[in-house]
Amino acid sequence: INAEYGAENIICHHSAGCNMGSFGNAPTQTAISNIHYRNVTMYNSEAGPQIKTYPNNLGYITNVTYEQFRLVSVDYPIAINLYWCPHTVCPPATGTLTISDVTYKNIQGTEYGNSRPAVLIDCIPGHRCTNIDFVDVTITADNGQKTHDSITNACGEGRDSLPRC
Repeated sequence: INAEYGAENIICHHSAGCNMGSFGNAPTQTAISNIHYRNVTMYNSEAGPQIKTYPNNLGYITNVTYEQFRLVSVDYPIAINLYWCPHTVCPPATGTLTISDVTYKNIQGTEYGNSRPAVLIDCIPGHRCTNIDFVDVTITADNGQKTHDSITNACGEGRDSLPRC
């Protein structure tokens, strides 16, 4: 892997996912680039590849690749969430964090129970996530139901609900 940070050949059971974040909980400066995950298998996990930040974060995340993932019964198969906050009182969405050039490539798998989006991308208005690309990504529900995506303030290619940039 040619990246500033690379991780490959990983098998996870009952994990929290391949997370980047959570960044923030104060107006902190984030500068993340050149990340590459490859050949990852996840079983019965809370999340798959995920980027999560508090809504008041500053800075950028760019040039991230998630490649060759196999997801088996994962709650949140793919997520970029700039509104992540596990608390009852969360900071306001005043952040200016930008996320760009994220590629999901050759990802196959199942979502657990189909109660959440197969792909969740929730970016802050005015600082949308750009060039979020999906190549050969197929996620089905493990109960046979149709999956759905939830995409807000983002653009890219490869999902019906994702507008082109």
